[in-house]
Amino acid sequence: MKRNLLGAVALTLALAACGKPPPRADVPGQDARAAMDKAAAVYAECVDTAANSIDLAQFKSGDMQAGTAASQIIKGCADARTALIAKVYDVRRIGYPKEEERVSHSVAEQSVDAIEGELRERAVVAIVSRQVGTTAPTAEKAK
Repeated sequence: MKRNLLGAVALTLALAACGKPPPRADVPGQDARAAMDKAAAVYAECVDTAANSIDLAQFKSGDMQAGTAASQIIKGCADARTALIAKVYDVRRIGYPKEEERVSHSVAEQSVDAIEGELRERAVVAIVSRQVGTTAPTAEKAK
């Protein structure tokens, strides 16, 4: 019994002397995911900023509709969209390295297209909300 107790104490002391475990290595997928999330936030911010700062005079005269303006805003944020597609592609290549590149690129584009519809709707809501004098929802309020 004493021998088992001594062995347990010795093992505990040996483990305590080891110190902290080595720092965990970053996984490439985690870094790529963080970069993708940041690119998505930049794209959403581009759309929100444009929708909340568009001149409302063109809507009062009837020359422009909120849906048309939202489509133009999406086109105006093309650089942010392209950057997001690239980041989604990077994440896809890490998760599915044997997948054909053209398939990964297609999936990345389809993924961004899916959120683009949401962003367009959000831009329309922001424009119409400003027209009627209410506060438009933003990405910050949604969190």
